[in-house]
Amino acid sequence: MIYHISDGRCAVDYPALQLPLTRDQVHALLAEYGFQEISVDLVKFARSHAGVSRYRRGISMQQAPQIVDCSSFIKWLYAQRGIWLPRYAVQQRTYLFREVVQREQIQPGDLVFASRKHGLYDVDPHDRVGHVGIVSGPDTVIHASQDRGVCEVPLKVFLKGGVWRGARRVIPDPEQVRTFTIPETHVIESSDDVRWLLVLHLRAHLPIPSFT
Repeated sequence: MIYHISDGRCAVDYPALQLPLTRDQVHALLAEYGFQEISVDLVKFARSHAGVSRYRRGISMQQAPQIVDCSSFIKWLYAQRGIWLPRYAVQQRTYLFREVVQREQIQPGDLVFASRKHGLYDVDPHDRVGHVGIVSGPDTVIHASQDRGVCEVPLKVFLKGGVWRGARRVIPDPEQVRTFTIPETHVIESSDDVRWLLVLHLRAHLPIPSFT
């Protein structure tokens, strides 16, 4: 899966690189180029803001994470993982993406969506999306609530006042997707750029065939 960078970080999906390199070799080469791996547990990180981050609708991204609304909190949260997401919940649900998850299949880290009275829609006015949260457990969601700020609640509470609008899995396998800080010496816009950096490295170090 290709991820666009965010906040000077880039998530790299090792299998998506499709290179004749082990994960350790990829890690070593990126370290040689100045990339540094950082560990970000999205659920743990989201929980650390419960009761701390306050809510304000339509807030500027520059004020996150101190003040957030539901979608800006999710956007900011995934930025810490090196993954760019669009601004609004309705965009986050349809962005390029990502794997569609059935309600009974949701797992920690998935995004869940709900309707709201003033939600937005793309084509179908009966498919309004106005709220988003991140799954934290078998039946719990962390979200930015208008009443409570960032909090962790049962899924049924998250859906209160709205209806289920689906779920998306941004990171299929967290063990295979690692986050790196990007050195200033390289212009990286997506994890695909990381792949090509490694391709160029391999090409530069391949033996030149002899025709004599």
